[in-house]
Amino acid sequence: MLAGFSILLSTCNPAGRRASAYDVSDLKIEQKDNGYLVELVNSRDIAGIEAFITQSNWLVITVADASVDVGKVKMLKPFGIIQKIEVDEFATAVQISLKLSEKTGPVEIVRDPHSSNVYVSIFTKDLSRIKR
Repeated sequence: MLAGFSILLSTCNPAGRRASAYDVSDLKIEQKDNGYLVELVNSRDIAGIEAFITQSNWLVITVADASVDVGKVKMLKPFGIIQKIEVDEFATAVQISLKLSEKTGPVEIVRDPHSSNVYVSIFTKDLSRIKR
């Protein structure tokens, strides 16, 4: 006769953080020497992230096929060249728009090789002029 037993499986979170109900759980903005760094804190890899600057000087970040903690993003306070933050939800995407007070250089998307996070760099200064 076999004795009954059960095994409880739980997810291990080495960073000690609680898992989020959202694919994009947070948005962080930091001012750097050469511009700004926008970090999308993700709970999984998200392929559909695009960013560009419009002619009317909005940085538009589109996150496709993923859930975003819109409430948390809407609580962010604009600072520096970021005058306004807007979030628009669509059926298959969320668009995060940052109104910039000055013209900037190129925008670059970088994926963190050690996590699922994605960084959007906004260059506001000529990189060749920064002293190293």
